Amino acid sequence: ESEGDDGAPADGGEMEDETSVDEGAHADALVSGAPVAAPLQLVAEPQKVAQIKIGYAKVAKQVDIKGLKTGVWELLQDVDSEARKAGAVQVSFQEVLQQLPSKVEASQLPDVSFAYCFISLLHLANERGLEIADDKDRLSDLRVTMPR
Repeated sequence: ESEGDDGAPADGGEMEDETSVDEGAHADALVSGAPVAAPLQLVAEPQKVAQIKIGYAKVAKQVDIKGLKTGVWELLQDVDSEARKAGAVQVSFQEVLQQLPSKVEASQLPDVSFAYCFISLLHLANERGLEIADDKDRLSDLRVTMPR
């Protein structure tokens, strides 16, 4: 079949090859100086992974941080006075955490986590001038130095 100037078949029928329309439009755009859009190159659909169930808290925990800080501070002072009697300069944070149930309300104890206690310790260090260092012998503990 022969084509007319516009890229359509001369006999008015439908075109069989879609690329000839693109080439004709491309040629017309080049002649007119209009920008030419490149044909779309779509990427393949990414491979889907299996859904993973992650257990997370659906209800926010209600922890009295001010009360927790007070309890941690009192325990730090108690353990520090005992440590001074024994000649130690630093306090073990693990020892403080072991005695924490005596200073926290029983209703709040299930919601208190190590993270909340550590955040309380950081606040106290900032407010009261505590020094926190790692325990070189036991990597699972922190050493807290009270201000003198």
